[in-house]
Amino acid sequence: MTTTNRALNRLLLAFSGLLLLLAGSSATLVASVPAALQLWRSGAAFAIVETETLLSAIPVAATGDSWAGVAVVALMAALIGALVAFTVRQGRGRTRTLVNTPQTDQGRTRIDAAFAEQALEQSLAGQSDFLGLHTSTYRVNGASMLKVSVVARRGTAPRDVIDAVHQSVRGLDRVLGTEIPVLLHIGGGFRSRLAGPTHIRRTTA
Repeated sequence: MTTTNRALNRLLLAFSGLLLLLAGSSATLVASVPAALQLWRSGAAFAIVETETLLSAIPVAATGDSWAGVAVVALMAALIGALVAFTVRQGRGRTRTLVNTPQTDQGRTRIDAAFAEQALEQSLAGQSDFLGLHTSTYRVNGASMLKVSVVARRGTAPRDVIDAVHQSVRGLDRVLGTEIPVLLHIGGGFRSRLAGPTHIRRTTA
């Protein structure tokens, strides 16, 4: 329902977790094993010498600066840019417009998502089996869709939650004059967690 790339998210999390695990394990090993500490010092000294040799061997023209330094800066800038772009893309897909009909001779109809979300939340506010309720609107395949997230009281049957939400959605359809596709997510309580996301209705457009 969003433009977030889940595979890339998981790959990044796995890589970050592995990197942190390796860093933590190495730090513990160096702090607790004298031989590892000596090996770390020797390796660090060798790396510093080799790096200085590399930097001095490839200067940029007559400036004295190294191509390696320029390459590192460029690589870091590219990495920062990629991370910023990745962060900005997270969670996209939300929209503030639920209905936006094409222009005709009689005009056009536009309905803000906030109106439908608040109307649906108020309609379901009296449900004693609901411990929490949140609505949001997303663009899916070029069409707007309402997402209703319900936290149900333990022991509440998922079928009862679906029926209650469906009844309110039908009332909202009558008010709006059009059918809105809805995705219901039920959470809370063992039986409700087993139900998972449930599509109430698919768009027929």
